[in-house]
Amino acid sequence: MRPLLDTFFEFIQKRQLVAKAISLLLALIAWIYVNNTKIGKVRFKIPIEIVNKPTNLIISKMSSKTVYVKLVGKKEDLKNIKNIRAKINLKQPKIGKKRYYINVLKAQIPDSIDISLSEKYVEVTLEREIQKRVRVVPKIVGNLKKNYVIGKYQVSPEYVLISGPKSKINKIQYLNTEKVSILNSTSNILREVEIDRKKLENITISEANIKINIPIYSYKDLYSLEIPIKLKNTINGLTYLLDNNKVRIYFKVPKEYNNTNDNTTLLNMLNTRTVDVSLDVANINIDKIKKNKVTYIDKIMPIKVTISQYAGFFEIISTIPNKIKITIMKK
Repeated sequence: MRPLLDTFFEFIQKRQLVAKAISLLLALIAWIYVNNTKIGKVRFKIPIEIVNKPTNLIISKMSSKTVYVKLVGKKEDLKNIKNIRAKINLKQPKIGKKRYYINVLKAQIPDSIDISLSEKYVEVTLEREIQKRVRVVPKIVGNLKKNYVIGKYQVSPEYVLISGPKSKINKIQYLNTEKVSILNSTSNILREVEIDRKKLENITISEANIKINIPIYSYKDLYSLEIPIKLKNTINGLTYLLDNNKVRIYFKVPKEYNNTNDNTTLLNMLNTRTVDVSLDVANINIDKIKKNKVTYIDKIMPIKVTISQYAGFFEIISTIPNKIKITIMKK
């Protein structure tokens, strides 16, 4: 009797173990099914690609260069999605501002995935691309050591070719270099710098690097002369007041004259007849004075220095001051 009972209980235990195994397997299958069918979402920030842009046109403005793409679908499908791309097609462009719809390339995205964009379109301004030759001006900062002065600097190349949107190119008269420090310098400075590109988006420049040679002189090695300023193109009925009526010109002469004791002869060669220091007021707008909208106008104007004789003999190094404040009012 006892062996029969043991066999019976052993059979029952085996049936329970099988049932448990079956239950565990069913639970695993259910978990896999639920997990595979569970809905998820992901969000990407991607750049907007430009396709079919005509070569003679350039983009001057674009409302957005990136777009957010949201994908909703099965989590398992979302895991395998990579390299999402968005583009706008400029096959039928229009000069000026126009809306272009954003398309997502769906080749690698299953049809079951729902796609949405943060923006449906972007506004693009297209312009004709033009070229222009402009001067390069070094951005010199800092002060020299006392009793030293900057000579005429040399820039190579002096001019560069720029290309870009017509509206931007037309506004550019010259290009600045990056900062060139002359702080406490006493000898010539030779630098290789780049163009300052902070405000030159969508502008192409023919030269990347600019060489600058800045000669520096000691005042004791130069001759100087004080010359009064002449006003040109003045108008009757107006008074012109300068905050300084004279400028001091520093110049050098050929080496063979540097040791001469007859400085008086050299200075006599430069006088008010051979050196013209002038300020041209022709381009100052005086309409507000004429219409009595203002009683006076203040302007900071550059000084022009020319040598009518001995131009090849003397080299002007510096003019102090090189700009003058002028006040214009009715008499």
